[in-house]
Amino acid sequence: ALYVLAKVIFHKFHAASFLMSATVFILFPHKIYLIPSGTLDGVIYGLLILEIALVADIYNNLRQLSFSKIIKRSIIAGLVASTFLNISISHFPLFIYFIVIALGLFVFKSYKERTLPKFASSVIIIGTISLIVNFPLIISEIINGNLHLLVDFSALSLKDSLTASSFLAGMSTGEVITFFTVFILLLSVASLKPSKKLTLILAYLLTSFLLRGGKIGNLYLYQVIFDNFPFMNHMRSLYRFIFFELLILFYITYYGLSSLFLSKRRLSIFIGIFASFLLLFFMFKYAKDNTNLFTTALIPQEYFDTRDYLKNDESLKIYFPFHQPPGKETLSGNYSWLNQSVRAPTAYSNPFTSLFFIPGLISVEGYQLDDLKEGQLRSLINYDNSSPDEISQTLSYMGIKYLIVDKNYSWKNNFP
Repeated sequence: ALYVLAKVIFHKFHAASFLMSATVFILFPHKIYLIPSGTLDGVIYGLLILEIALVADIYNNLRQLSFSKIIKRSIIAGLVASTFLNISISHFPLFIYFIVIALGLFVFKSYKERTLPKFASSVIIIGTISLIVNFPLIISEIINGNLHLLVDFSALSLKDSLTASSFLAGMSTGEVITFFTVFILLLSVASLKPSKKLTLILAYLLTSFLLRGGKIGNLYLYQVIFDNFPFMNHMRSLYRFIFFELLILFYITYYGLSSLFLSKRRLSIFIGIFASFLLLFFMFKYAKDNTNLFTTALIPQEYFDTRDYLKNDESLKIYFPFHQPPGKETLSGNYSWLNQSVRAPTAYSNPFTSLFFIPGLISVEGYQLDDLKEGQLRSLINYDNSSPDEISQTLSYMGIKYLIVDKNYSWKNNFP
């Protein structure tokens, strides 16, 4: 997908610069960090890159392309676009709103070039194919609404948002500073107009702003988008915007290195080689340091016994701890059987939603609760303020038959 994009957006294709910039995109530390749970992200990223390339190719060449070629390419773009809602509705907003904004920009270009009929035909073909393929899912969305748990979105810190989450991925301050100094150097030497360089910087800062949830003081502008724009309440994990930071770094790396490598000056070529070495060094060093990324743990037998005991009983059940304190939302470090640091923590905090399956388990992880009574559980089961009697009365009121209490959990550390 990156190769197709490069052939479309780069005026002169330079193989060595492309291979290096593609390596940066693919092996960026944040993506290495997500490898155990990031296969879906890889598929989505590849499809999104391919869709950007297809759309850019069509609308940059509306004047030159015949109607038949526009129809053929639009059909391919429509088929690629049709996959997003099917694969992951959490990534769907990332795709749909980016394409809408891009089409809005292309409208003005097609108007100036007097190619509006071709433009309209392409948009109709892409949109129609996407709607037809996804029609059942769209109807379900309209009827049932968002089936995700309507909690809140999770934003990144300022330093993680500015460094494409490199701090979050475990790089030291010195490594991050050196790593991004290389990108700043490559941008400064890139054979791009000052206006385009400024656009890249502003685009990167805007993406960083989105990664932080549009935070201004104590206010989050993303909250307005999250609450009011269609499909946006599916996109709770804002780290997905990192895709655009990586795309910008891919662009900067390519133009910076190609400018250096194509120079006739030996010093420029040497700087290009040294910059490539630094980028590769930090990425492969991080990969080497995280060779135990797929951390294993010996899960106690009682979890399997509990699963076997309850798996055929459809009665309501609840697992304690029911919720986690802020900053302790994952399995990492919260259980005695995890005797080493988990570098890629499991997405959920509850072993019986992450590792096992028990029918009738009430959970606030990942799905909307059935009714308002269950929605009150998160606030009623408050380990700090609710007494055991109050919690017991709540569970009894809910008709819960089984309470699973996990003694392997670090209760004293998380709820002192």
